[in-house]
Amino acid sequence: MQKQETKRVIAEFNIRASEVSAGLERRLLSNAEILHGVSGLFTSSVSVTRDEFQRYIKQLDLHSYNPGIQGVGYIQLIPSTQKEQHIAAVRAEGFPDYTIRPSGKRDLYSSIVFIEPLNWRNKRALGYDIQTDPVRMQAAGRARDEGEAAMTDKIILQQETDKDVQSGVIIFSPIYQVGMATSTVEERQKALRGWAYAPIRIKDMLENYLQLEYKDLSRKIAIRLYSGDGTKASGLMYDSYPVASANTLNNNNEETIISFQLLGTTWTLYIKPLPAYWLTLETEKNSGIVMGAGLILSLLFALVSYVLVNSHLRVANALQEITRANRSLTEQESLLRAIYDSSSVAVMLVSIKGVIIYINQRVVDLFFIPREKLIGSDFYQLIPHSEQLETRQEIEKLLEKKNDNFTVERQYLRNNADNFLGLVTGSPFRDDKGKIIGIVMVIEDITERRKNETAMRLASTVVNASPGGILVTDANKRIISVNPAFTRITGYTLEDVIDKNPRLLSSGQQDKEFYRVMWMEINRTGRWEGELMNRRKDGRLLPELLSISRVLDKNGNVAHYVGMFLDISERREAEMRIQHLAHHDYLTDLPNRSLLVERATNALALAHRHKRRMAILFIDLDRFKPINDEYGHDAGDTVLKTIAKRLLQMVRESDTVCRQGGDEFVILIPEFADTESLERLAIKLRDEIQKPCTIKNYQLSVSASIGIATYPENGDTVDDIIQSADTAMYRAKIDTDSRICFARYLKSVDPL
Repeated sequence: MQKQETKRVIAEFNIRASEVSAGLERRLLSNAEILHGVSGLFTSSVSVTRDEFQRYIKQLDLHSYNPGIQGVGYIQLIPSTQKEQHIAAVRAEGFPDYTIRPSGKRDLYSSIVFIEPLNWRNKRALGYDIQTDPVRMQAAGRARDEGEAAMTDKIILQQETDKDVQSGVIIFSPIYQVGMATSTVEERQKALRGWAYAPIRIKDMLENYLQLEYKDLSRKIAIRLYSGDGTKASGLMYDSYPVASANTLNNNNEETIISFQLLGTTWTLYIKPLPAYWLTLETEKNSGIVMGAGLILSLLFALVSYVLVNSHLRVANALQEITRANRSLTEQESLLRAIYDSSSVAVMLVSIKGVIIYINQRVVDLFFIPREKLIGSDFYQLIPHSEQLETRQEIEKLLEKKNDNFTVERQYLRNNADNFLGLVTGSPFRDDKGKIIGIVMVIEDITERRKNETAMRLASTVVNASPGGILVTDANKRIISVNPAFTRITGYTLEDVIDKNPRLLSSGQQDKEFYRVMWMEINRTGRWEGELMNRRKDGRLLPELLSISRVLDKNGNVAHYVGMFLDISERREAEMRIQHLAHHDYLTDLPNRSLLVERATNALALAHRHKRRMAILFIDLDRFKPINDEYGHDAGDTVLKTIAKRLLQMVRESDTVCRQGGDEFVILIPEFADTESLERLAIKLRDEIQKPCTIKNYQLSVSASIGIATYPENGDTVDDIIQSADTAMYRAKIDTDSRICFARYLKSVDPL
């Protein structure tokens, strides 16, 4: 009876566990659906502003309807040619410390540009380039190629600090360029614009989900959640098992194991009932007959068991001892293998005949040759032919016991035909009788170390002749030398900076995180290159293109740091000037047609999305040509600049005044209340234009013909609306009384 009741409760527990698993899948899929909506927001518009994105996410009310999700963001693809322009644009939006990180040159960047809600934790993710992480990029690439949402395996989010660190995952949804084909994988790769993404902290999400939907059950069960199909410790994302049961995972049959595929990844869920769950077990009171029969049967079986146990006890004990010994040997072998494979140097055992017997993982990584091909192969094939003889001689000295060991530098051949310089140490390997049966080789790749030493020696000869600023520090980052260009650019002499930290040049525009990442890159790779803002001795800002290199001594220790920088002030000013000239009229400094079309396209998208009206006013100056003919082009140019200033004073800051070319002006009204307000504005503009202009003691006057076109009445595209306004302007010239004309409606619509 007890067993039957237990089976019933276990069956019910398995059903509840399946419900928990299915609900968890639904919760994550609902997060993916949110990203589909975000992708739709970007696909429906050429440009989505930060404010629009913020309003959209705020309306989703994630805290109420999708608790547990860390946020929703937008990752933008940025060509290397647009990197600086992109960074400047984001900083202009109120993020002065924004940059793309980790630093380094890449043909294409994928930076986190938007993230909402923009709290202190989510701000840590801004500017992170997901291409630098293979796990993130694998899921993002899968979403791009398949055109569907995809999720990463277990990661640590950029939002994490050193406190309450949780495992996390990211869901990506691709965003493609508007109007581009996405039928095939190749087309989707070419059309990719970026990703909508949702970072999720697993512990927050899972505990919130259980609290909301399984509040009572969650106190009676323990859960382990793994990323992947298995129970590897590296894949553990969540664990609420009590400490007392931490070692019973594989031995306790009273638990449910569920593996499921979700957004391209595999999750394994372990759910175990706690003692509180068994309190629900209720059994009927056993009858006296059942209890008596049970006692009699128990006594009979106990007698039989006693006889059997005595005869087999010694055998069982012996088997247990053998099992424990085998397990201990296996564990020790696994531990030793793990230690060898985690070593940063290559270790191999070579027989006295030169055959490779054993290698660690570093050998495979160093030579780019699979383990199965290396084992049993000739060691000397890894050495160039010209250096094989000397290596054989060193090994023969060991075998003849002339030397206890040897350490030499040798060139080695990688599988990709690329050589590297290795520092090899050889020691004899003996059996239990002291006989040499092999040679233990320890190989360290010192190629980069030698290159750094050579580079440092070369730098010391050219430092004074370099046109860029150069400073050299010791291993403690104290300045020991600067070149003349450093003094010329910064204003600091060697006496000003000797034995000081380079941070005296800091402008304060880079935060601690920027320098932490920079030094982490230098310590990892030996160099860093990027742009930053320092300050001259006189207080002026100094934009620099800076490169920092680490120099090692012969023992592999840091000897110096060398910083080389160029003053890029003039280049930045030139870029800003070129950017301005590309979008503005050279005479009036008003936006040109290119900038007008760009702003009108954005305004049209907003008008379409928010069901509001937009207008274009096309203005042509009358009686302007006689001024050019009679008074000269200088006078005509002065009139145009005067009219441009007057138009700017008559419109709102949100409106755009553009010089179309010659004596034509166009005004973009991104939003208006009614046509009467447009007509009143046109009358004011007409009257203001007609006021005389005083030029060289002459009173010169022009008049204006104004055509007005609106969205959606006069077209669905920017070109259609401008063309309608142009046509209306020509009809306005015929109306000599008002000189103002609205475009004829192309269709009957209800704009609101």
